[in-house]
Amino acid sequence: MKKELQQKLFDRFPYFENRKLSMQQTCMCWGLEVSDGWEKIIWDMCLEIEEYLKNNKIDFEFRFDQVKTKYGGLRAYSNGNNELSEIVEKYEEVSYSVCEFCGKPGETVGGGWVYTLCHECAGKNNIFIQEVF
Repeated sequence: MKKELQQKLFDRFPYFENRKLSMQQTCMCWGLEVSDGWEKIIWDMCLEIEEYLKNNKIDFEFRFDQVKTKYGGLRAYSNGNNELSEIVEKYEEVSYSVCEFCGKPGETVGGGWVYTLCHECAGKNNIFIQEVF
C-alpha cells in the first residue's frame, strides 16, 4: 500500500503501533502488505473495531501484528478476543469481492499466485480470468 494511504490509517487508528517494533517482535514492522484497493476495507474494519471497543468498554490495547495478502484475500493477525476476531474475519471475507489494486468489485483469479481483481486490473497485469464477469 502506498505510504500516504498507510499513514492516513496509522494517524487515525492506534491499532498499528506494532509497526514501530523490530522484525524480531512483529511482522507489522513492514507496514500494510496489501495493495491500495483494500484501504477502504481496512479503514471500515478499524472503524468497526473502534466502535466495538468503545461500546463494550474494552480496556486493553488492541493491536495488529500483521496485515497482508494471502491466497488472494486480506489477512489481519491481531491480539483480539473472539468478538474482535469475528469483525476481522468479516472484512477478510469482504476482501474476496474487492479488487486489491483499485477497490472496484472483483473476484479471485490466478493459478500459482492468487489475486482478487476486477476485469480491468487483471487485464492490465496480464492475469488470466477464466470466467468473464
